[in-house]
Amino acid sequence: MSEKQLKCLYCNAEKITSETFKTYVCDECYHKNQVKKSLYLLKNQIDAVLEDMTTDVDKTLWICKECGKSTYETEYDYLVGRDMHLECALRKEMAEQRGMTKERND
Repeated sequence: MSEKQLKCLYCNAEKITSETFKTYVCDECYHKNQVKKSLYLLKNQIDAVLEDMTTDVDKTLWICKECGKSTYETEYDYLVGRDMHLECALRKEMAEQRGMTKERND
Protein backbone atom coordinates (compact mmCIF):
# COMPACT_ATOMS: atom_id res chain seq x y z
CA MET A 1 0.00 0.00 0.00
CA SER A 2 1.46 3.29 -0.96
CA GLU A 3 1.58 6.01 1.62
CA LYS A 4 0.20 9.40 0.70
CA GLN A 5 0.40 12.68 2.55
CA LEU A 6 -2.81 13.82 4.17
CA LYS A 7 -3.38 17.09 6.01
CA CYS A 8 -4.21 17.17 9.72
CA LEU A 9 -7.81 18.18 10.39
CA TYR A 10 -6.71 20.48 13.25
CA CYS A 11 -3.41 22.11 12.31
CA ASN A 12 -3.45 21.44 8.55
CA ALA A 13 0.08 20.02 8.69
CA GLU A 14 1.08 17.39 6.14
CA LYS A 15 2.35 14.87 8.70
CA ILE A 16 -0.14 12.08 8.12
CA THR A 17 0.98 8.95 6.29
CA SER A 18 -1.95 6.51 6.43
CA GLU A 19 -5.73 6.63 6.22
CA THR A 20 -6.82 5.22 9.58
CA PHE A 21 -8.94 7.35 11.92
CA LYS A 22 -6.01 8.44 14.03
CA THR A 23 -4.03 9.49 11.03
CA TYR A 24 -6.51 12.08 9.86
CA VAL A 25 -5.07 14.02 12.77
CA CYS A 26 -1.34 14.40 13.32
CA ASP A 27 0.16 12.75 16.41
CA GLU A 28 0.65 16.05 18.19
CA CYS A 29 -2.96 17.17 17.69
CA TYR A 30 -4.27 13.67 18.46
CA HIS A 31 -2.55 13.63 21.85
CA LYS A 32 -3.64 17.19 22.66
CA ASN A 33 -7.22 16.20 21.83
CA GLN A 34 -6.99 13.09 24.02
CA VAL A 35 -5.66 15.18 26.93
CA LYS A 36 -8.54 17.66 26.49
CA LYS A 37 -11.07 14.81 26.54
CA SER A 38 -9.47 13.32 29.65
CA LEU A 39 -9.47 16.69 31.42
CA TYR A 40 -13.11 17.27 30.45
CA LEU A 41 -14.13 13.88 31.89
CA LEU A 42 -12.09 14.49 35.03
CA LYS A 43 -13.70 17.92 35.50
CA ASN A 44 -17.18 16.35 35.21
CA GLN A 45 -16.27 13.73 37.81
CA ILE A 46 -14.92 16.38 40.19
CA ASP A 47 -18.05 18.50 39.71
CA ALA A 48 -20.25 15.49 40.52
CA VAL A 49 -18.28 14.75 43.71
CA LEU A 50 -18.42 18.40 44.79
CA GLU A 51 -22.16 18.49 44.18
CA ASP A 52 -22.62 15.38 46.33
CA MET A 53 -20.46 16.88 49.07
CA THR A 54 -22.39 20.15 48.98
CA THR A 55 -25.70 18.31 49.13
CA ASP A 56 -24.52 16.34 52.17
CA VAL A 57 -23.31 19.48 53.92
CA ASP A 58 -26.56 21.31 53.18
CA LYS A 59 -28.60 18.40 54.57
CA THR A 60 -26.80 18.71 57.89
CA LEU A 61 -28.20 22.23 58.20
CA TRP A 62 -31.76 20.92 57.86
CA ILE A 63 -32.06 19.44 61.37
CA CYS A 64 -34.94 20.34 63.69
CA LYS A 65 -33.79 22.12 66.88
CA GLU A 66 -36.49 20.41 68.96
CA CYS A 67 -36.61 16.78 67.85
CA GLY A 68 -33.24 16.43 66.10
CA LYS A 69 -34.79 14.84 63.01
CA SER A 70 -34.14 15.97 59.44
CA THR A 71 -36.36 18.68 57.98
CA TYR A 72 -34.79 18.29 54.51
CA GLU A 73 -37.56 16.10 53.04
CA THR A 74 -40.42 17.87 54.86
CA GLU A 75 -42.86 19.95 52.81
CA TYR A 76 -42.54 23.70 53.38
CA ASP A 77 -46.13 23.85 54.63
CA TYR A 78 -45.03 21.79 57.64
CA LEU A 79 -41.94 23.86 58.52
CA VAL A 80 -41.59 26.98 60.62
CA GLY A 81 -38.04 27.39 59.31
CA ARG A 82 -35.25 25.31 57.87
CA ASP A 83 -34.44 24.01 61.34
CA MET A 84 -37.91 23.64 62.92
CA HIS A 85 -40.89 21.41 62.18
CA LEU A 86 -44.27 23.10 62.54
CA GLU A 87 -45.43 20.30 64.86
CA CYS A 88 -42.36 20.75 67.08
CA ALA A 89 -42.88 24.52 67.23
CA LEU A 90 -46.55 24.06 68.20
CA ARG A 91 -45.68 21.51 70.90
CA LYS A 92 -43.01 23.81 72.28
CA GLU A 93 -45.41 26.76 72.33
CA MET A 94 -48.15 24.67 74.00
CA ALA A 95 -45.69 23.43 76.62
CA GLU A 96 -44.58 26.99 77.33
CA GLN A 97 -48.21 28.11 77.69
CA ARG A 98 -48.95 25.23 80.08
CA GLY A 99 -45.90 26.21 82.10
CA MET A 100 -47.13 29.79 82.33
CA THR A 101 -50.63 28.65 83.34
CA LYS A 102 -49.25 26.44 86.11
CA GLU A 103 -47.13 29.33 87.41
CA ARG A 104 -50.21 31.59 87.50
CA ASN A 105 -52.27 28.97 89.36
CA ASP A 106 -49.54 28.45 91.96
